[in-house]
Amino acid sequence: DSKDWKTVQESKTFTFMTYNVGKFQKFKEEIGHYSYAEVASVIRHYDADIVGLNEIIDSQVQKLSTEIGSGWNFYFAPAAGYDNGNAIMASSDLKEVRRMKFDLPCVTEGYQTRSLGVMECEDFVFCVTHLDHKSENAQITGVNLITDWAEKNFGSGKTSKPVILLGDMNCEPRDKAITKFKENWTLVSSTELTFPCKPNQSPTKCIDFIFVYNNGVKYDVGESHAVTPTRHSNVTLASDHLPMYADITFKKQK
Repeated sequence: DSKDWKTVQESKTFTFMTYNVGKFQKFKEEIGHYSYAEVASVIRHYDADIVGLNEIIDSQVQKLSTEIGSGWNFYFAPAAGYDNGNAIMASSDLKEVRRMKFDLPCVTEGYQTRSLGVMECEDFVFCVTHLDHKSENAQITGVNLITDWAEKNFGSGKTSKPVILLGDMNCEPRDKAITKFKENWTLVSSTELTFPCKPNQSPTKCIDFIFVYNNGVKYDVGESHAVTPTRHSNVTLASDHLPMYADITFKKQK
């Protein structure tokens, strides 16, 4: 098992990553091709166990999987009426239990329906979303729907698995949606800046986050960083978002 080095006695550490890939075309003119190779390079370099992707098309998930290499499972969670959605890329070392998806409805006319993609594994529940980019009301509605779903399915006493939620939340750490999340979720990722990322220009906002649901499951958080150019040179050509990762340790399920 290629992940054996991460196992210590009854505990196991996983690397979770969130990445808005911008349909792999944000810097297509600059690099002369879609940025599958650049995104795959970052994922491989950090040995991520599972990655939540935003702004991706169904057909692109297969292409990215091929670029990363063999041994990856993937799941696409489209948003109704939206030209892209969320996806999950998972190492085949993870034992998958089931997949789920539901829409976060549009609450303001003219705005976009969003989605939540879920992959339940033997050791944890992994969720990826992408909140509305304009409407604070839509963001908070999304937070409430996601939290209600987590409580109903994986609340205290209902599971021994941690629930990981990540994605591009389109708001900053002090905004109302993040404050609302923190009522029921613990922010485990760094608040280092992730957006907008451009070649030779530093980002100005943190809008990409990783949370763990407060359902009583014990865990420890290790390193968490935005992947900056000093950490991986290709990252400024991959997307207009920097990826964010967090190492989380919890007891392995029996």
